[in-house]
Amino acid sequence: FTPVALKVGQKIASPTLPGGLTVLFAEVLEDSRCPIGSECPAAGKVVIRTELASNVTPLGELVLTIEDGQEGPTIKKVSRYSAVFISLEPHPVEGETIDPSEYVAVIAVIK
Repeated sequence: FTPVALKVGQKIASPTLPGGLTVLFAEVLEDSRCPIGSECPAAGKVVIRTELASNVTPLGELVLTIEDGQEGPTIKKVSRYSAVFISLEPHPVEGETIDPSEYVAVIAVIK
């Protein structure tokens, strides 16, 4: 279990290749987390899209979500492996816009 910080377009591979799982951080679909310095009436969430592969065989997309206030990471099982979405940085700040290239997702692949 080794979490890796990935920018959009980067990927992580399970330590047991060949036959393992590769997860590509494709994009941020939603970032409705409450900005620092704001009071929000409802909890937000962050949603990312990943692309999965085993060796060179595409396995499709996997959408991962973390809700504001969620305890622990989001874990989704994919065949013998699991993709673990731990966090997304930076956190929104009131009055500032985050460039998509600045996002860093912390993801791990476990067996």
